[in-house]
Amino acid sequence: MLCGALLGLSFGAFMSTNWALATDLVAKGEEARYLGLANVATAGGAALARLIGPVIDFFNNYSQGLGYQVMLMAIFIYFVVGALLVLKIKLR
Repeated sequence: MLCGALLGLSFGAFMSTNWALATDLVAKGEEARYLGLANVATAGGAALARLIGPVIDFFNNYSQGLGYQVMLMAIFIYFVVGALLVLKIKLR
């Protein structure tokens, strides 16, 4: 329960910050269009994340536990790329 609560709080904080940043960056009068695109990107990212399952299975068949190491490395790379992309955002 504690881990679930921590995960829920972390995800809630991320999503709140994500939408707050998105609403600050959209052009006035174009909010619906850009927030709709942000929603498609969020849902699309979640859908694409499920594709890592076959990759985990492939590497686990090669060596026990290797698939999860590959998954964690992919997550690390996604995190670094995401952080670098956010650094390029300039607030008005």
